[in-house]
This record gives sequence, C-alpha cells and structure tokens, in this order.
Amino acid sequence: MKYFFLIALLFFYEGNINSQINTKMNNAGSISNKVTNDGKKFSLIATIEILPGYEAAVKKALFSMAAETRKESGVELFLINTKNDLPNTILIYETYQSEAAFELHKSLPHARSFFEFTKGKIKDDKIDVVLLTAIDN
Repeated sequence: MKYFFLIALLFFYEGNINSQINTKMNNAGSISNKVTNDGKKFSLIATIEILPGYEAAVKKALFSMAAETRKESGVELFLINTKNDLPNTILIYETYQSEAAFELHKSLPHARSFFEFTKGKIKDDKIDVVLLTAIDN
C-alpha cells in the first residue's frame, strides 16, 4: 500500500518530473559494461498497455524479467503495479543507482528478450517512459 501511495504522489506532483519521453525501450543504444555510480539515482515510471488476449503471456514474461532485474547490482527498486480501473495497463516504478545502471539493464539478455517478446502484444509496440528527478534524497 505504501508503494501505491508513493506512485500516486509521483503522478500528482508533476513538478518533480525532470523530463518526459516516449521511447521504445528495445533501442538500448551504446552501453558500457561496467556500472559507475556518480551519486545520482535514476528513476522512472514505465507504462505498458497490454493488448487484449496477451495479458497472461506478457505478465508472465514481465514477472520473469523482473526477477532477473532485481538481481542486478545497480537496481534499487523494480516495482510492478497495475491501474485499478485498467488492469491491462502496467506501471513499473524503477530506481537505479545511476543512469549507467539503467543503460546496462536495457542491454542485458533478460531485458532485451522481454522487449522483443512484447512486439505485437503491447499498444503501438511501445513502452512509455517518464523520467524522474529526486528532489528529496
């Protein structure tokens, strides 16, 4: 319940949002092999709208990917939620030790496999991402 409250606050206080982007998460870009921590945590909210008929398969793949993601050294939080009124809409609150840790995450096999698996199963083949900047650490 406390995580739901946290996410609700994040949505209501959009002034905390550093920038918004819509991106396809499977475009990992250039990735370094080592995670360096510059002291700045990196957080985001990812939204996935699952197409009808694919709910169980996408959620199963997401839970599998999440289990591996939580083992990554640079991951502090990977919390999966659904909207109460739209159960096919998944919101994932993610916090990494640094932006480099996030970039590394996107390049790892479990993440890349998930992004590939969701093609044709999520709206517009896109994961919407809102980047966040903490103002109270």
